[in-house]
Amino acid sequence: MSIRVLILYAIIGLLVTGCGGEQYSFQKFVYPEKYKPHESGWTYEITVTVSTRDRGSMLRKGNKNVLIELVDLNGEILLMDKYIFNSSGIKSIVAWESDKIFSISLIEYGRLEVDNEFSNKIYSKGERVIKIIRYSYNNKTGRFE
Repeated sequence: MSIRVLILYAIIGLLVTGCGGEQYSFQKFVYPEKYKPHESGWTYEITVTVSTRDRGSMLRKGNKNVLIELVDLNGEILLMDKYIFNSSGIKSIVAWESDKIFSISLIEYGRLEVDNEFSNKIYSKGERVIKIIRYSYNNKTGRFE
């Protein structure tokens, strides 16, 4: 078999498998909050990534993996936390009490246009808080916990 054929098979394999069928959405937050993630001047950046291997819309009820990462200006990871929920769509809200304490609210939401009864019910009833997580900076470890 020629090198070209092997490369073609490799490319087709990557196209077919993709990212394992996983779908992602993410939100970014920074501290101080007066800055945007794309601007300079922030001290910490939080990324909340929601992913699912379920087929169809991210807003369909199914297993959602939530990854919370916080990095400093140097890109050092000061927090990495993971959760799994069986839910519709998930979004997050970050509230900073100070540069050493913050909380993240994970909120389930739905949409009417999604062909999914559970998502429609969540939309009709309104968003609901799934979990609120409070983190604080540990001076001994140099990380948020």
